[in-house]
Amino acid sequence: MENLSPEAPHLSIAVYPSIGEDQALREVYATLCEANEVLHSRISLVPVEARFESVSDLADSLHVIDVSGANVSRLFEEKEGEGFRAVRVQLLEKTLGVVVAELSRAEPGEIHPVSVALSADVLGFPEFLWEREGGYRAFLLGEWARKTLQSICDRLDPLYGHLGVEETLPSPSGFREVCDRVRGEFYLSKRLVGVRKDFLDALTLDYGSGLVSTWHKGFFICSWPPFGGLGLSDEEARSLEVKVTKFVAEMLGVGRLGQ
Repeated sequence: MENLSPEAPHLSIAVYPSIGEDQALREVYATLCEANEVLHSRISLVPVEARFESVSDLADSLHVIDVSGANVSRLFEEKEGEGFRAVRVQLLEKTLGVVVAELSRAEPGEIHPVSVALSADVLGFPEFLWEREGGYRAFLLGEWARKTLQSICDRLDPLYGHLGVEETLPSPSGFREVCDRVRGEFYLSKRLVGVRKDFLDALTLDYGSGLVSTWHKGFFICSWPPFGGLGLSDEEARSLEVKVTKFVAEMLGVGRLGQ
C-alpha cells in the first residue's frame, strides 16, 4: 500500500480528551468509520511502556499493520493484550482520500490531544482564489469537518476542541505557558466554561448572535463561513482567536482542569 499521508496544506480536527488517550483514539477512529466509507486502514503500534511527546519521536519503534476495509477495533484489543498500544491510524476514505487520526504532541505527564488530519484542499488557499467550483468544495469539506468535530465531541465529551488549517491544538501546558493565539474555530465543553457563561455572552455581543452554537455537551465558537460561521473580517477573527485562547488558558489554570 502506498504512503498514507494527506497532501498539504492540512485541515485539522482535534480534541483534548477527558478519558484515556488510548480509548479516545479508538473512539475517534470508530466515529470516522461509522460516518465514512473507509477502504483501507493502517494502524501504528508501539509497546505500552513507550513514552513520547510526539508520535514522530517513535519512528524507530513503530510496528505497522495494514488492514483492508474499516473497523480495526478488534485488532486494537488483540494488540493491547500482546503489550502494544495504537498511536496512529491512517485511513483511505473513498471520497476524502487519506485521513490520519493520531495522538498529538503533549508534554511529559499530560494526556495527548487526539487529532484528525486530511488535505485541506481549497480551504488551504485564499478565498479570492476559490471561484465558483472551489467555493462549493470548500463549503462541502467545511460542513464535513464541523459535523465530524460535533460527532466526536458528543461521543467523547472532551475538555476542548478545535478546527483549523495548518494549526495544531495545544495541550493544557501549551495554552497556559507559551501560546498567545490559536488560529481557527473552538469547541469549549460546558465543564471548561463552568460559571463563566458571561464570556460567551460577551463574544455574542461583540461579534454577532451567530458566533456561538450550543452543542450537546459544550459550545462551538465559529467565525469562518465554510465551517458554519457568520463571517468576520481578518482583524475581527484575529481578535476573537486571541480572546478565546486567553480564556482557555485562564480556565485551564482554575482547579488544574487540564491535569
